[in-house]
Amino acid sequence: MNLKKENKIITCDTRFSFDILIISYLALIFRKKYKVFFIFLLIDCFIFWLNSTVFQSVHLFYKTGIHLILFNIILAFLYNKVYIKILLKNGWKLI
Repeated sequence: MNLKKENKIITCDTRFSFDILIISYLALIFRKKYKVFFIFLLIDCFIFWLNSTVFQSVHLFYKTGIHLILFNIILAFLYNKVYIKILLKNGWKLI
């Protein structure tokens, strides 16, 4: 998918985001999407809090690790679509 703003043209992928899966939040920092970074960081903190207080029957390391891995896989499937919506909201147009 190609987007244009003024004289700049960028190409965005709409499929699975391997950079989000592999380097997780660093990709958000490299793209300078600090607001999205902090939102997803808060979700991770919430997952950690939920695992440490509500679900106490399994060791914290295993629960938190599994939930964070699952969250990053879901994020990898959804993030490119979210990124395109952010760009369209900021004035980029489809070409």
